[in-house]
Amino acid sequence: MAKYKTNKYSISYQEFKRRVLDRGSSVTNFSIHNYLLFLFENCLLEEIIEQLGRNFIGDKFDFKQHYKKFYSDETEINDFLSEAENLNFFTERSIALYLFTKTQNFRGLKKEAKESIIKYFQSPNPDRMIIFLVNNSEINFSHFEEIINPNLGVYYIKPPTEEELKEWMKNQLKDYKVENGVLEKILEYINLSYDEANEEIEKLKNFAYKTKVINIDSVNLCVGFSKEFDEKDFIKSILQRDVNKAILIYKSLALKPNFDLYIIAILTRIFVNITKLMDKTFYTSTNKQRELQIYYDYDEMIKLYYDYMKNLNELKIKTAFDYIYKSDKMIKTSIGEKYSIMTSLIYKIATL
Repeated sequence: MAKYKTNKYSISYQEFKRRVLDRGSSVTNFSIHNYLLFLFENCLLEEIIEQLGRNFIGDKFDFKQHYKKFYSDETEINDFLSEAENLNFFTERSIALYLFTKTQNFRGLKKEAKESIIKYFQSPNPDRMIIFLVNNSEINFSHFEEIINPNLGVYYIKPPTEEELKEWMKNQLKDYKVENGVLEKILEYINLSYDEANEEIEKLKNFAYKTKVINIDSVNLCVGFSKEFDEKDFIKSILQRDVNKAILIYKSLALKPNFDLYIIAILTRIFVNITKLMDKTFYTSTNKQRELQIYYDYDEMIKLYYDYMKNLNELKIKTAFDYIYKSDKMIKTSIGEKYSIMTSLIYKIATL
């Protein structure tokens, strides 16, 4: 969890939304349309960019057409400002984000970079939204104080309170029926972090995608499971074809109510992800991590997926879905002994 060092620019995410994001779609509201954001919760960034895009550009805002991301360890500030000034994406308005990455040699902005930024913001391009983003809490806020000016909105997003996080989770689950006590139960398992909450909510959504109902049992099963034995360990054991470890994880938690259905949901997601990765059009996606629902060790997990896929073909993938479907049906109709059904399913998938 990020270490926050609050300052006079500190603001809650709810207040940031009220002041900056919830302005409607009128571009005339944007007297200040450039920002320096200290944001340590990754799941909020897409939400922020999307709403800023709709406000600044309108409902036609599209990530591919209107948004481009740059990294400080790849692009110098001068080059970024020059390119951002000339970005058109075949459209009048656009958004350019510059992410300050933490490197061993980072000791703050160079003098030339500060001068370029200050000069640019004396008369910023009205058709460009520039966002300077710091998402590493080890980067000191004091490095940026010299570039703060009236044409640059500065916001340091604070961690949420319990009530703020509950309200945010409620909004994320607006398409689901959330029974009493669910949000409080989730908070028992996680820190006050949007990223942690988002990871658990995605698991719950995946588990309840058919019923659209989330209750206390769902939380104990999905969120509780990840705290007792990390879900990623089970997924890794499947992708590594480590049958013994996969069955060991299953056996350690098999007595939980409906745990079998949760394992089936995980296996289904693995093969849905594989189907996406095999589709060439998927590589044009602007947020692969979110679409694959991989919120941890992304690069490592993708490598495991590709290693697992080396021995797969279309027939094997169809077979896997068939195994999962039949096991799901048998579990729900109580045909056969659940433990035998599930261990057999895990063995078949892990050795496919």
